[in-house]
Amino acid sequence: VVQSRGWLFYDENENRRRRVATSDAVACKYVRRELRKLTDGDRDRYLQAVAEVHRTPRLIKSLLKTHLGQDTLKHCSIFHGGNTFLTAHAAFQYDFERLLQQVDPSIASTYWDTSVDDLSYGSDWRTSTPVLKWFSLDEDDGTYTYFSGLEIPTDRSVPEHNAYGRMTQAYNNDNARYVWRTDSVCGFPSKLRLPGCAALEGALRQSTLSDFRAKLETDFHSVLHPALGGAFDCEPMRGGEVVLKEQSTTALATSLSQKAPQLL
Repeated sequence: VVQSRGWLFYDENENRRRRVATSDAVACKYVRRELRKLTDGDRDRYLQAVAEVHRTPRLIKSLLKTHLGQDTLKHCSIFHGGNTFLTAHAAFQYDFERLLQQVDPSIASTYWDTSVDDLSYGSDWRTSTPVLKWFSLDEDDGTYTYFSGLEIPTDRSVPEHNAYGRMTQAYNNDNARYVWRTDSVCGFPSKLRLPGCAALEGALRQSTLSDFRAKLETDFHSVLHPALGGAFDCEPMRGGEVVLKEQSTTALATSLSQKAPQLL
């Protein structure tokens, strides 16, 4: 709500103009739209703002520090594996939107309805959806992308960082300077489909908040992270850890989520 004082309005009555001064509150509303529903101009402004937030340490570090927490020190994530998953991730989205509006006050955050891609493309979504092109890191074809050369924040003063000071979990000992992704999971080509209507229906059928949260975290959150970012340098291990050759890709994604929820 924006307080506006001294706005002037004119009342037309019998060919007379009467000047009226008023003081009132004006509601400013933002609408979050699906990525494909944006105009080309609106989408360009949104992606430019997202890239700028990630390239500005004072903006992205605050959000990243909160999300990382003290996972290694406390051996748990307070934002995953419980009902706080729902409110915490809604709060993360709100905070991210506020960061975007520091760059461009005219925009709102958006969302990606993966059920559209699942229905239209099935398992071929990687080569068909326009969303991956918009968020591409790849400049191999000479085409500019918003996120190419995106550096990973480094800060040894935060509680959670790896041996190289990268702001990630301590166990993720990757010294890569720039953000990168893989379309495989632990060396196996990913066959994961994006969460679709069946996953959404499964969540909405739940009768308790805890079960609803569990379905969302497993069927959406834990699938989307490895599907979009992949996983690499995994070691086949026994004794309760991930055993690659004995699990489907979906089961592997769930195991990775349980083992390292902040990675996903």
